[in-house]
Amino acid sequence: MKRLVCLLVFLVAGAAWAQRPAELKQLDPFVGSWACKGMVYKGDWGPEHPISATINTAWAYGGMWLKADYKEMKTAANPKPMTGEALWGYDGELKKLVGGWVDNSGAYQTQQSDGWQGDEIVFTGPFHMGMTATGRDTFTKKGKSQIDHVFELDMKGTWVKVESDTCRKK
Repeated sequence: MKRLVCLLVFLVAGAAWAQRPAELKQLDPFVGSWACKGMVYKGDWGPEHPISATINTAWAYGGMWLKADYKEMKTAANPKPMTGEALWGYDGELKKLVGGWVDNSGAYQTQQSDGWQGDEIVFTGPFHMGMTATGRDTFTKKGKSQIDHVFELDMKGTWVKVESDTCRKK
């Protein structure tokens, strides 16, 4: 009997724990396949060059995480294209959207966001790539089929633009 009670308590607690937070709906505008064109600006990370990329984004892990697979195209101007993966979810304790990023350069980032403010959502957090700086990803909705993106790093108190992109839903 004691085992049965423990099992029922575990199952009820697990069911409550696995409930999909309503706040995740804020990430729905990112779902889908995207074609992006943009620019990486000159900096410690390399020379300025145009980029073209695809992003495939879908709900994963039981709908608890939005997974984005990012892949730049190799060109003469971009001989070492970036590939990476982002995961975004929601932290009920922090009451914030949260995320992480890893890529083929060895860089990684963790992020938090308060959610959409009008047509803009901003994720910030420590970015690591041989050094640590605060990174800021700003996404701006331009209708249902376009999202503009800017990635910046806080370099000793000054925000430096690293990359900007315009992404259109395929």
